Amino acid sequence: MNPLPEKFFLTSGKGLSEISLMNAFDSALVDSGIGQCNIVPVSSILPEGAEEIEPIPIEPGTITFTVLSKVQGTSGRISAGVGYALSNKKFGIVAEDNNETEEGVRVGIQKKLHEMARVRGIKLGKIKIVTESLSIPEGKFGCVLAALVYVF
Repeated sequence: MNPLPEKFFLTSGKGLSEISLMNAFDSALVDSGIGQCNIVPVSSILPEGAEEIEPIPIEPGTITFTVLSKVQGTSGRISAGVGYALSNKKFGIVAEDNNETEEGVRVGIQKKLHEMARVRGIKLGKIKIVTESLSIPEGKFGCVLAALVYVF
């Protein structure tokens, strides 16, 4: 039997590095509170009855399923976000987006969620979105991320 998460939380983070994009990503993971996890990306369905909770500490090394939005760069402004909505069918859907601005991310996520609902023939409840944004200083590598993290 495959596991169904009972809970989830939203988080976001940003990181800078003088060394590499990978190190900026690692810093963003640490900033978001999931830097000690083994991240496994998954797609976009919240199971029926899953409850949003406040972010919690996760034991180092835990295999951690997430819907992750990440953007990296070496200049300019970067923004990432993830959002979800529950449906009239009891399950939820999740979408991610990235853009230069947080407002652009929010608009992108809303459009994606509405399209996902349309193709499934469902109606959405309230949409909740978390975003992160960063202006990358000259000579640095930057990363922002937003994640919906499943808790078992």
